[in-house]
Amino acid sequence: MGPGLSRYELADLSTAQEKIYRFFLRRLPDLTTGPGDHLLAKISAADALDQRDLVVFAVMMFMAGYRTSASFLAGAIVTLLRHPDTLSAARADPELIPAIVEELLRYTPMATGGAKRLATADTDLNGLEIKAGELVLVSLEAANHDPAAFSHPDTFNPGRDTSGHLGFGHGAHFCPGNRLARMQIHAMVTALADHSPALRLAVPPHDLRWVNGAAFRTPQAIPVTW
Repeated sequence: MGPGLSRYELADLSTAQEKIYRFFLRRLPDLTTGPGDHLLAKISAADALDQRDLVVFAVMMFMAGYRTSASFLAGAIVTLLRHPDTLSAARADPELIPAIVEELLRYTPMATGGAKRLATADTDLNGLEIKAGELVLVSLEAANHDPAAFSHPDTFNPGRDTSGHLGFGHGAHFCPGNRLARMQIHAMVTALADHSPALRLAVPPHDLRWVNGAAFRTPQAIPVTW
């Protein structure tokens, strides 16, 4: 929970989370035994989690899938509106869109913090000594803009080699919704390229206002004109 939230806002947030939890608790039998070859049903069939943990898992998948998608898509729209030549290229050649999607995932920052990792052993990281038990905050956004990994990393360049970007994390924490997310971003780029050729920001990019006290970097609004 980010700084700047009043106790009333925190109470509202807690109430909303409780309602979401109770919704999935009621729906759990239908979700786990009903039709559909989905992740929740498979985990239930494997008997790996009890009912409470299944509900918590469902809530987290829902919240992570919605908030991350909404925040990233908003940021990606800002990126594209700042680079109208990219939209023109996508409109002229839709085959370029998958490369645009990957560069959006690399270039567009989503989180305002980082991924927390606990060191299980003493580690030397490029001269920085990390002791076992210490918590490390890893910025995936910084890694995606690392000049050692990507040439001119702060330049939006859909033609570059984006392999190795950490837009979906890495390893055991790799986002399970990555394919759906790519489909959503692809659909957004297609819609902007096809239906909004004259769409542009109505204010300079540095005048955009961003949500404070949130884990995800989200514009308060995207003023546009055409």
